[in-house]
Amino acid sequence: MTTLAGERPRLARRSVRRHLAWHPEWWLYAVAAAAWVALLAMSLAMSMPMVAHTLSWTERWSHWLLMVGAMMLPVAARQVRAVAQRSLWSRRQRSAGWFVVGYVALWAAVGAGLVTIVIGAGLDDGASDLLVVSLLLAAAWQTSAPRRRLVRRCEALKLGAPSGLAGDLDCARLGVRSGVRCLQECWPAMIAMALSQSLVLMVGLTVVLLTERTRGANPQRRGGRPLEAWVLAGFAAAALVVALT
Repeated sequence: MTTLAGERPRLARRSVRRHLAWHPEWWLYAVAAAAWVALLAMSLAMSMPMVAHTLSWTERWSHWLLMVGAMMLPVAARQVRAVAQRSLWSRRQRSAGWFVVGYVALWAAVGAGLVTIVIGAGLDDGASDLLVVSLLLAAAWQTSAPRRRLVRRCEALKLGAPSGLAGDLDCARLGVRSGVRCLQECWPAMIAMALSQSLVLMVGLTVVLLTERTRGANPQRRGGRPLEAWVLAGFAAAALVVALT
């Protein structure tokens, strides 16, 4: 009995290690959770009456990067897992890391441009009407024929060099390509997030992004269903009500 009791913790640790080995993307969810905590802390700080609500360029860009970590890393998790599993065992996490570097770099560059436009055009002070328009545009884009073709088009993740710097750059390029495709699929929603600091809206849009990607492996069944479009339209209606009150 003592032997069996001693084996249980060892088997449990082995089971955890096996699970982590077959799910090399696990740390993306940990980073996303940390980003959500940071966003919550930032939202609470902004809600304090003694804190100024107008954010600087650096603060807005930092908020964008946290938003990317919270919202987009879970979206990319499946592709990160595929890249890691197709790499050499000794460099699984390295390949995953370089993929994420390329993915986040693309979103960081996009965020820098959007934040510059928002602040330069003075949209950081009362852009509620543009927020409603961007959410309505996101609802219309969700079920549009071009987006359906884009989402349902299969894209192979082909790795080049198996190791070394060339392998790192190949994984980073795959990350950039994945980021470009995500941007094409959800650009109106990202414009809405550049205009808004609402944590509630961020959670809602994250749910929309993830539910569309959990409908099974058949690409003909993914993307473009009306449910997410109606949810986005509901967000637009809520934003309109808030703007009018």
